[in-house]
Amino acid sequence: SGDQLPLSPHLSGTASLAYERPLASGIVGFGGLEWHYNGERKSGFDFGAPRQTLPAYSMVNLRIGARFDAYTLTAYVKNVGDVRAINTVSAETLGGVPAYAASVGPPRTIGMSLAAKF
Repeated sequence: SGDQLPLSPHLSGTASLAYERPLASGIVGFGGLEWHYNGERKSGFDFGAPRQTLPAYSMVNLRIGARFDAYTLTAYVKNVGDVRAINTVSAETLGGVPAYAASVGPPRTIGMSLAAKF
């Protein structure tokens, strides 16, 4: 009773900006920025192990692209700052030795996508 729920921060949120404008006849350019924040939170309940406090983190994603006819071409950078966000921590036993295992968010990812409507 009174313990914080596992992996539930007191504060989290997302803010985003998007912009688009015509570039030429039938072509629309666009860009956007997203900022995600996840506050400090507690790990899950593990028998015989204390709960760990997972640090807060914030992450930025960028995108730019163009839409023409039924196609959308987008270039993006996810996790611009290459933040090592810890998502979960759990107690494990490795070869009879107690240890902790952690799951981290994906590193900076740069890519492009092409989508078509049909």
